[in-house]
Amino acid sequence: TQSRSSAASDVYKRQVLRGRHRPNPRRPVYRSLKTMSPKTSILDTFTLSHAERIMAMRDPDELIGQRGMAPYLRRWILERDDRGAVYIHEILGPDPSPETHNHPWVSSAKVLKGWYEEQRGRPYLDTPGTYVTKLHAGTVKHRRPDDWHRIQRVAPGGCITLFVTGPVLQDGWGFWCPDKGYVPKEEYVDPDNPGAIGAGCGEALNPTPNDARTREGFQ
Repeated sequence: TQSRSSAASDVYKRQVLRGRHRPNPRRPVYRSLKTMSPKTSILDTFTLSHAERIMAMRDPDELIGQRGMAPYLRRWILERDDRGAVYIHEILGPDPSPETHNHPWVSSAKVLKGWYEEQRGRPYLDTPGTYVTKLHAGTVKHRRPDDWHRIQRVAPGGCITLFVTGPVLQDGWGFWCPDKGYVPKEEYVDPDNPGAIGAGCGEALNPTPNDARTREGFQ
């Protein structure tokens, strides 16, 4: 019988052929992800003291989470335009979605304080979530648009990162559901509360008070 990982990979390939989810071209510049964003030079010079000074001077620009609940991520916007973005992220909890997700651009994250643990994987090679990496202060992580990932654990007291993105390279982003493959964000989240899971992967959530998905949202 076909393994679950193999079946999920086949689902992804069928979606690619139907044009529902197009992987990004394997361009030579992917060999150096850092060159994909004109803003990544800040990674070499930006330190924790820079971040803490900005965070002390003003409130976060965006609170990411389920409406009416405590945010799981606080964001300070340093730059954002059609060439990409530079953010300070204070990560207070794990991603509420149990599924991994991707982004429509390349990105780089520099851990300035604390640590976080990340599930990762690529549908072409394996089932997303197969591998787990712990990123400590000083670590810089570069991601492609087809790098599927999910923060599953955060240091007590939270984690501060510098997060840099490049320009948008593909239409939209979404979640990887084990039995369905790629599900666009618009179908996964609650349209009336974008910080909360809506249809998700199609299963009945039936959350309990102890379910992280009832306390936190995502973006």
